[in-house]
Amino acid sequence: MKNNFEWKEYKIGELCWDTKNKYTKNKEYAILLNTKDISKEKIQNHAPSLWKSANPHFKYILEVGTIIYSKVAPIYKHFMYVKSVPKSKYSYVIADSFLILSTNEKIVKSKFLYNILRNENIIEHIHSEAITRSTTLPWFNFSELSLLKVSIPPFEIQDKIIKITDSLDNKIETNEKIIENLKFQILTLYRRYFVDVDIEQNIKTQGWKKQSLLHNDLCSVINARINKFEGDKEYFATADVQHINIKNGRLVSSLTIPGRSSKQPILYSVWFSTLKDSSKHILLNNALKYLVENSLFSTDFAGLKCTQTTFEYIASYILFPLFEQIKSNLSHGSAQQRVIQDDFNNIPLIVPPKSIIENYHNLTKAMFENLNTLLLENKKLEKLRDKLITKLLNNELDLSKIKV
Repeated sequence: MKNNFEWKEYKIGELCWDTKNKYTKNKEYAILLNTKDISKEKIQNHAPSLWKSANPHFKYILEVGTIIYSKVAPIYKHFMYVKSVPKSKYSYVIADSFLILSTNEKIVKSKFLYNILRNENIIEHIHSEAITRSTTLPWFNFSELSLLKVSIPPFEIQDKIIKITDSLDNKIETNEKIIENLKFQILTLYRRYFVDVDIEQNIKTQGWKKQSLLHNDLCSVINARINKFEGDKEYFATADVQHINIKNGRLVSSLTIPGRSSKQPILYSVWFSTLKDSSKHILLNNALKYLVENSLFSTDFAGLKCTQTTFEYIASYILFPLFEQIKSNLSHGSAQQRVIQDDFNNIPLIVPPKSIIENYHNLTKAMFENLNTLLLENKKLEKLRDKLITKLLNNELDLSKIKV
């Protein structure tokens, strides 16, 4: 049902401008934000780098109320609304691969404009236009974005739409905090049981074994290809996963499967990106059975088949930071560095006795179930939010019947 309010059409260039406030402090260190450092609508990197040796493309300051929007490959959603600048003794400095948008508040509120720019239809439009201009990575500038026309309602309606989307964003953020807490508890237990112990002594006297990720008693590498299927499945590339957070992939049929999509997920399996410096993990227990039945993975993922009892131990091993360090050290290749299956033989895996594995399984099973339940809930909430944004921006919902 249409709302009886006047919506007016504007070009994006009338609603905002690309702010270029340069970082001018003469400090030795700063936190440098490149495209990969902004994901899931958040800053993912808070580590300072040596400013004086930094790439000259890092030059702009992070400001509250602005919209940070990557000019590269829009469909990967490297964007965020800056509600606040994280507290740090170091300045956050943004690369010139981002647009830094300030809003014309006389026409549109910054959060409303952000809802427009993260709308799936807008993202797909920008991306398809960018593809036509680039033979390598899709790339666009503000001059192209500024010509795009959108409809803007009165402030009263903007406020109501912002409240609706904020309520979903807040629920997602609450879930993410619980997920991080669960992950912290799991890794604390893993460290206590399997890291802060005398491993060599346990090997000598307690029946522990030192094996490899390729050949061990607890898991095996998954080499199975895709099973035949009808209808659509959701395809996940490594770009669709941020640490353990699973974003929305894209639907494919048996006729439109990407060339790199040839891994079939199975229940009680652990997946990780084979690419260097790419900490992306999918942990498939019963709580993510939906993904097992309805998704496909890129071959940039490697999968480990576990048992119901060994799943938690292997998942914790992959989540523990040392695994990514070892993987990066073993990565090779002239173009995109990665590990291959033969390299797994050089990744050590400590195998404790069955009784200890079973005890750890009993201790952490509920934690992993809750963690994945929340991950799946967030995935569904994000999909709901994106659909709602489309309908709200297209003026397809009667806002008078929606309570916020």
